[in-house]
This record gives sequence, structure tokens and C-alpha cells, in this order.
Amino acid sequence: MIQGHRKFLAIAIASIILILGVLFGFTRISQAGDINLEVNIIEKETPPPEEPAPPAGGGMPSAWFMPPKAPEGGFRILINNGVEYTDSLIVNLTLVGGPDTARMVISNFSDFRDAGQELYKTTKEWNLCQGKEACREGEYTVYAKFFASWGTASELVSDSIIYREKSILESIKQELVEIVEKITNLKNQITQLFQKKPIVEAPEIPPEEIVPEGIPPEEIVPPPEEIPPPEEIIPPPKEAPKVGPMEVIKEFGKWLWQKITNFWQKILPR
Repeated sequence: MIQGHRKFLAIAIASIILILGVLFGFTRISQAGDINLEVNIIEKETPPPEEPAPPAGGGMPSAWFMPPKAPEGGFRILINNGVEYTDSLIVNLTLVGGPDTARMVISNFSDFRDAGQELYKTTKEWNLCQGKEACREGEYTVYAKFFASWGTASELVSDSIIYREKSILESIKQELVEIVEKITNLKNQITQLFQKKPIVEAPEIPPEEIVPEGIPPEEIVPPPEEIPPPEEIIPPPKEAPKVGPMEVIKEFGKWLWQKITNFWQKILPR
């Protein structure tokens, strides 16, 4: 009796398993009546790789983070076209930027502590003493960077020049050159004053051009002279005062005295 209950319980359990297997798809009944248990493994689909997020700032192009394009030979700055010495603190800069250079920054300090960006120009007048407390003789360096329309800068470029003041001999030489030029101009003016102006004679008109052909001379009556009324008579213009040699020499003497006085005031200590 007990064995009969066990057999019935086993058949019931097998039937339940078979029905559940058919419902959930892991049991298959072949045409021959065989029962096969299958386990279907559902593979999880792999999601596609995520695209990299655009850079911060609303998707700016990568070119904005690149420095400007360098010209042929590289970025350069030249002081007075690359000469070695200067006797003036005011110099001329030559700036060589790239094809997309839009702005630049220039300073007498390598950290650009006193400089701001400005529009790019190929030439610029510059003061070597700008931003410095004392400007004695010696070597001076000017620094520059270049920018495109975005904010990334080029590499640092610079150029140097030696500043030295004019010596007394050089100052005297320059003053003498100016005096010689002034004397030469004075000589030319005096020569022009003493030159005789050529007298231009009016050409004589032959009688046959005055008397019309075919009319005898006795029949020619000269036209009466018209005398303008007194109010229409224009007085002759006054002659401008002539500048003679003495006036020119006096003006030159004043100029020469002032030039010599200013020169010695610069040289002699006060």
C-alpha cells in the first residue's frame, strides 16, 4: 500500500516538472516521445561604447587649444633690425608673427608683469626703459609672445641690444656737422644775392608786322589813348624789403651763438 502511494507521488511530481518545463521553455518533447531538458541562457547584450564627451565650454573645437602657426623661420623679434649697439633708449621693434597671428604681448620682463595683449603689428616703437626704475648703460632685452584669435600663446621670443650713451667726442662731431651744413646754406644764399640777374630785352617788332598790308601808312590813324578815371588808377605795389648780405650774416650769427651756448650747457657741469 505504501509503495503504491510512493509511486503515485513520484508520477505526480514528474508531471508537474514536465508541465513547468513546457511552459517555461527548458523542456522539449520530440516526436518519438523522448523528453529532453534544455537550459536556455539568455545572453545580455553588450551596450555600444560611449562616445567621448565634448570638452567643457560648449563643445569648443580642438584648434582653440593649439598655439598659433609659426612663420617660416619661427617667431622672431628684432631690435633696430638686429644691430648690436644703440645710443638711444627709444628703439624700433620688428615683429615676425605667423599666418594666423592676431595679437601679441611685449615687455621688458620675461614674466610680462606689466604688459597686456594688443593687436599684432609688424613694427612698433619701444622704450627700453619702460617699467624700470633706472636705465644705465648696458644690455637690454625685449620679450614677446604671439596669439591667434583664441587664447593660446606661442613660445617666448626675445632680442637684446647694448645701450651706451654718446661720448663727448661724438656729440662735438654731430654739432660740428650741423654747423658746417648751416654755413654751406649761408654761403649759397649769399652767392645767390650777389649774382647778376640777366636783363631780358623785349624783342623788336618789325614795321611790316605792325602795319597791315594794303593800307598806306598815312591812312593809319592810331587809336586814342584811354585815360582811366582817377578812382580806377591803381597805385604801384610797394616793393618788398630786400634781404641783403648783412641781414643774412646777422641771422646766422644769432643762430651760431645760440647753438654754441646750448652745446656747452650740455657738456659743462652746472
